[in-house]
Amino acid sequence: MKKTILLIVLGLFSFHLIAQTKEHYKNGQLKSIGKYENEKKTGEWKEYHTNGKLSKVENWLIGEETGQWKEYLYKGRLYGVGISSKDISGNSFITWEYYYINGEIQKTGVKVAGKETGEWKTYHKNGQLYKIGIYENSLKTGKWKMYREEGTLQAIFNYENNLLNGEIKWYWDYDSGQLMSEVTYRKGYKIGVAKDFHLNGQLEKISSYDENGKETGEWKEYYKNGQVFKVKNWLDGHESGVCKEYYENGQLRYLLNAKNGKETGISQWYFDNGQLQLKLVRFENKLMDIISLFDKNGTALDKGTLVNGNGTFNFYTDDGVFTHSEEFVNGEKVIKE
Repeated sequence: MKKTILLIVLGLFSFHLIAQTKEHYKNGQLKSIGKYENEKKTGEWKEYHTNGKLSKVENWLIGEETGQWKEYLYKGRLYGVGISSKDISGNSFITWEYYYINGEIQKTGVKVAGKETGEWKTYHKNGQLYKIGIYENSLKTGKWKMYREEGTLQAIFNYENNLLNGEIKWYWDYDSGQLMSEVTYRKGYKIGVAKDFHLNGQLEKISSYDENGKETGEWKEYYKNGQVFKVKNWLDGHESGVCKEYYENGQLRYLLNAKNGKETGISQWYFDNGQLQLKLVRFENKLMDIISLFDKNGTALDKGTLVNGNGTFNFYTDDGVFTHSEEFVNGEKVIKE
């Protein structure tokens, strides 16, 4: 009978097992300290950086987030403050504010189980909205917007699983529709044709990317007046074939050849009056030979002793006045200390 009464009495009480735990870095520095109640975090928990300064302060109630939370940067400055709440279903979430060094708000949003969730906003140091968009489990998703410090919309992005996806547009002036650039992304990689525009609306650059996001085909760049600035070709992500650059007056500045991203073959450079300045040979970016060298008036100049990548290369002003000579060994310039 006594044993039966004792078991009934014990059954009326619930037992709480509370234990403090500490974790240390390999160097012995304290990493975290807190308590468990029935194997669940409870009370105040602290985490530390490797330099011993406070990293986080968390508050728990038997496994549930509660109260105020704080995050600190490596040098000890308070970076973020979060307040725990519950939604109508009783699920916990923390509303965070992060700060610049001057105390102004840098970004705000909600974390659920430590992951950014829902709408987050980032701000410029002057308090103007910088970025706004949606997170799912700390991954950017859907439409994001970026604003300039004066408050005008600068760009619209689309994300899928934290990767840029779909059409991306940057604006000089959103209200008037004046584009700065437009490009399409797929799973974080540029694909298809991309365009950049000068402030005056003239095309600045047109480029193309293959299905794997690698540069491909002919690329062109333009001056503000619409004159071609540069034409080059790409193959499988490497510059390949003929590359040309022009002066703003339309005269050819240089013509070179590339293979697998390296300059190879004969290159020719011109003055803005059309006169040939320099004709040389490269092999995989190495300077091998100087074929000819002229001043702006067409007078031939002493080009130096360079042959098969070894020797000297003389430099002159446009008017043909000698300035200095550089030495090359195996196609590479000798650096003199």
